[in-house]
Amino acid sequence: MALATSGRLRLLCRKTELCRFFQKGACKRGSACDFAHEEQDVREKPDLKRTKVCPTVAEGLCCEDPRCPFAHDAGEVRKFKPHLPAVDQDVAASTKKRSGRVFQASVGPVPRQEEYSQIVQN
Repeated sequence: MALATSGRLRLLCRKTELCRFFQKGACKRGSACDFAHEEQDVREKPDLKRTKVCPTVAEGLCCEDPRCPFAHDAGEVRKFKPHLPAVDQDVAASTKKRSGRVFQASVGPVPRQEEYSQIVQN
């Protein structure tokens, strides 16, 4: 399950930062690169705050960090509703090579929120 979650997280975080290698003229990944090559291609990072229980609290301890992004009781945990971008065939092939899992590539409109809920729950 961790591998599947990792692959989904990679897609959610794709193009949320500039590629350091592209800026130096050294990116060899081209369109399969997980990082943005142009400033206008940088996307907003997903808000994952309070989607998991604080590891400190999970160990039965008290979290003293006022900036802790984790939930500290069951009432604080919120369900993350992802909004995955449409990906092209190069991205899908690249993701498959790294994770061993196949993700359906979509070149058309982004699927509805209900479809993502099913993906995240599986």
